[in-house]
Amino acid sequence: MLISHSKRFVFIEIPRTASRAMGKSLKSVAGSEQQQLPHHTMDIPKDCTDYFTFACVRNPYSREVSHYLYRRRKRNNNMNKFASNWSFEEYIDWSTDLKKPPHFHDYPQNTHLKGKRIDLILKFEKLPEDFYKLPFITPNISFHRLNENPPVIWQNFYSEQVAMKVYEWSKNDFSQYDYDENSWKEDSILNPIYILPSQFYWFFRQQKIYKLILKAQRRIRNLIS
Repeated sequence: MLISHSKRFVFIEIPRTASRAMGKSLKSVAGSEQQQLPHHTMDIPKDCTDYFTFACVRNPYSREVSHYLYRRRKRNNNMNKFASNWSFEEYIDWSTDLKKPPHFHDYPQNTHLKGKRIDLILKFEKLPEDFYKLPFITPNISFHRLNENPPVIWQNFYSEQVAMKVYEWSKNDFSQYDYDENSWKEDSILNPIYILPSQFYWFFRQQKIYKLILKAQRRIRNLIS
């Protein structure tokens, strides 16, 4: 959780929603009176409850794939070492198991925001555009993206059975943040931008033609569904 007392804002960090990139970008405008609380902090300090409060959310299907790949890559504790040998379906069985002790990273996104007054919700899929919706961000401020590699085609990780488990686990996220229950079915063939070299991918995402391609993709999916 990042707090700026001079700008009077609170950024609630939800794991695997570009929170590190957001935090780095925000620190350049947070001023000298900024406070970085531990990443797992859930409660807003009482003297900051009237600050402008915001967070970034992500499609739950995409977020679970990001969790899985992160844990396979970061073998810095026993849980991550186990995950490195799991299939994605085995990982989802574990992460959505109500019998295991809850882990901060596995909470559905609405759990992080429950009971809080949220002034603005940003979308991971609409970064960096949504970043500039913040009232204290001006066009000359850079958005520091930490991961310059194009994302994996996360839809390829899903079967109907696995998608159902993730949907049931994060059902409130889908409804509250307007994500499509059937978005895991999107055909990767209709996403040609993923084959672009990494140095062009993020530049291309910010161009108007990208939005036109997305609109065309939705129309094609409607025709073939």
